[in-house]
Amino acid sequence: MLAGMPRAGTTFVYHAMVGHPGAFVPYRKELRYFSMNFHRGNDWYARFFRGAPADSVRVDISPDYFMDPQAPLRLRDFSPRMKVALGVREPASWAVSLHRQLATIERKVPRFEDFLKLGRYPSFGLGANPQGRELAFSLRGGFVKEQLSAFCSALGERLMLYDFSFFEREPLSVLQALETFIGIPPFLNQATLPIGRINARGRRGIRLLNYLSSRDVLIDLAGSVTPRRLLIALRMKMDRASASSSPETPDSKDFVDME
Repeated sequence: MLAGMPRAGTTFVYHAMVGHPGAFVPYRKELRYFSMNFHRGNDWYARFFRGAPADSVRVDISPDYFMDPQAPLRLRDFSPRMKVALGVREPASWAVSLHRQLATIERKVPRFEDFLKLGRYPSFGLGANPQGRELAFSLRGGFVKEQLSAFCSALGERLMLYDFSFFEREPLSVLQALETFIGIPPFLNQATLPIGRINARGRRGIRLLNYLSSRDVLIDLAGSVTPRRLLIALRMKMDRASASSSPETPDSKDFVDME
């Protein structure tokens, strides 16, 4: 389980786990079960892991779990064998990166200063929040600190934290530590590591395509008629596709009180 933070290397980890013989990843990178899809029930969640070899570790990479205050306890209570990894970013640069990312997949995103006061993590439905499951949050007043504390308190030794700045410099070291933590055989090395940065800032892409490819209903429809391996291959290809330039970095005065 990789529970975030958003914009903390989760897509790179997904690409690494896709080719790992000891891991099984669903065709959807972000199941969002322990946040906005929890109402769907365990049977809905389990279907994404059908066909997994008995000796493989099932991997759920859903960075928005970090955005939901209810997720830590839901993860704790789901299974005593579940282990959770969490990438941690410096709050100010993370807020900028998150705002930029949401602007590439959502039709309407507030100005950065308004986003800090009251942001919304999208429901990934078609239309304007059709089912009311968006996650509202304020990035002022210690949001990051509170969420980290909640994960640590709920999961204890079942939680692995990694520093995103170190991950950018030494991705292989973090991935090998993750292999050990979740209990899969060593496989990742310089030869099997994904090449280059993935889903990084400055990507160029088509906003409409990004929007449609992130809608849950369309992903589920594709999953019902398309083989898992093909969907994963398409996802990985899109992650590496080119894209629109990022907005200018907001003024540093906007970064007050965001620990």
